[in-house]
Amino acid sequence: MFTGNLSPLLLVELELTQREYEEHPVPDSIKEKVAALDKEKDNMKYRGHRSYLR
Repeated sequence: MFTGNLSPLLLVELELTQREYEEHPVPDSIKEKVAALDKEKDNMKYRGHRSYLR
């Protein structure tokens, strides 16, 4: 799901935060994988991404 100008990466980060707020633990392995993602390259607006729209 895409909403407004939020990137898919930001949506994942927000979802993890929400799950923990609702007391559903997120495995450390998932947190580490999300933290390792590149903030620019894993953003839909990145020019190198094949889905980039001008």
